[in-house]
Amino acid sequence: MSHVSKVYGNEDTPFSTEVARGAIEGSRGFRAFGERRSATAVTDGNDVYEGAPIEIAIPDQTTGVQVSVVSTSVDDAIAGTHVQKVHINYIDLAGDQQIEIFDMDGQTPVNSIATDIRFINEFHSVQVDGSIVADGNITVYLSGSPLVVYSQISAGGNHALNTAKMVPAGKRLYVSLFSASATSGKPVSVRLRTTSDHEGIITPGLFYLYKDSVFLQNSNIVKNTLVPFFVPALAIIKITAYSTQAGGQISAGWEGWIEDI
Repeated sequence: MSHVSKVYGNEDTPFSTEVARGAIEGSRGFRAFGERRSATAVTDGNDVYEGAPIEIAIPDQTTGVQVSVVSTSVDDAIAGTHVQKVHINYIDLAGDQQIEIFDMDGQTPVNSIATDIRFINEFHSVQVDGSIVADGNITVYLSGSPLVVYSQISAGGNHALNTAKMVPAGKRLYVSLFSASATSGKPVSVRLRTTSDHEGIITPGLFYLYKDSVFLQNSNIVKNTLVPFFVPALAIIKITAYSTQAGGQISAGWEGWIEDI
């Protein structure tokens, strides 16, 4: 970004750097990045994350949910040689950010203590042994419903590559950058979407409106916005890839900052 801080920190330092340094009171960086491998050709597109379902599930926004964590490998366990513990950063029913750490038990699901989870914002390993990556696919899903997937750490990874996040209560997100790349020779439209309109009103039923779009084929792009757009508290932001040919591989991300309102 081109403007500088005139209230906090060094006036000669870019505003984004001052946010990263923690010099802007009430503001901090907020970003997400993800991958979709072997996208399918469907009208509704493929959300850019690692789960098998083409769309990221949204937990019940009225009651919140309990989640479970499980791996496809017995070696992702507290006594195993790969991922032993995982960490989730989630939004609770009140809209506040919370964390919970799970002791992995391989192919046996482990339930969360929390039962009021509104959205999973981060999902990553926090303790490993021997190998620093997961041996199997580790999913976090609606307890009792393994096909309702909220996030996934894929085998060979240690952090969920997931472009979806919810803005916490009492915050406003300003998005200043959108990036994407596509390979495998498949033309694809990559779209940044939020469950809010351009006036900052959350959409009824949490449907996603487009906020930016790029066409790619064996190429990449980074778009810095001259005027960042904002996303209101409790709205969801994510990236979805649309292709007329199956098999494309897409990586994408967005970044900005959240500040108190």
